[in-house]
Amino acid sequence: MAGKKRITDDMFFDEIKSVVALLGHIPSQLEFTKHSTTHCQTVIYRFGSYSKFLSAAGLTRGKHHNRWNRWTRDDLINLLIEFFNKNKRPPTTLDFRQKAGLASPPTYQKMFGSLRKARAAAGIPEPTRIPLRKRITCDDGHIAMSHGEETVDNFLYQSGIDHVSQAFVCTDRQWTCDFLVNGDVWIEVDGFRNGRTGTALAQLIEKLNFYTTHHYHFIVVTPHIEGWEKILLDAIHNST
Repeated sequence: MAGKKRITDDMFFDEIKSVVALLGHIPSQLEFTKHSTTHCQTVIYRFGSYSKFLSAAGLTRGKHHNRWNRWTRDDLINLLIEFFNKNKRPPTTLDFRQKAGLASPPTYQKMFGSLRKARAAAGIPEPTRIPLRKRITCDDGHIAMSHGEETVDNFLYQSGIDHVSQAFVCTDRQWTCDFLVNGDVWIEVDGFRNGRTGTALAQLIEKLNFYTTHHYHFIVVTPHIEGWEKILLDAIHNST
């Protein structure tokens, strides 16, 4: 029986060059998906981002990174989508200021009117707003909403495990997960020492049902219970 044909980088390069020849310009992510047999998310997964894919294919969009009016609307939207797909969360104002693969805040503000409107144009939800009185800074700079989250975040950081905090699970419901590890292990922190009741319990059950229905690899961690660290590590290692 013949083995599955391996898709090489050159095949992807041929795809985008065909689209360039068809359109007469370097395509946006939406244009590439529309005119190619390959979905844009496939090349993003392979190369790390759409921009890196273009670079590997020997294509550039020109020197439009220095002035806001040299960026196209699609360019700016694509950068937002790439950030969201890579980090599993919408970019915050701090992310814009630190660039983090994005254009500067004034660039988005002049093109869209505000950062909020820029995120809306890209179909990206607003970042989770954490009240100042609830903010706890973890060892790696992440902001936790509880001491339970802080404990788990610091443990992951000290264990050398890369993780994303407040990753979006379902944008339609504006649900976020406390932590996402390896892109496929979703971690919920339950810091209620006396157990959840009422609305809090109902919301947790609804989210866990969503995880189960959509076959997500998830774990609920309770930091005040002895041995939670081993349980968490086992769940992470068993996913690889």
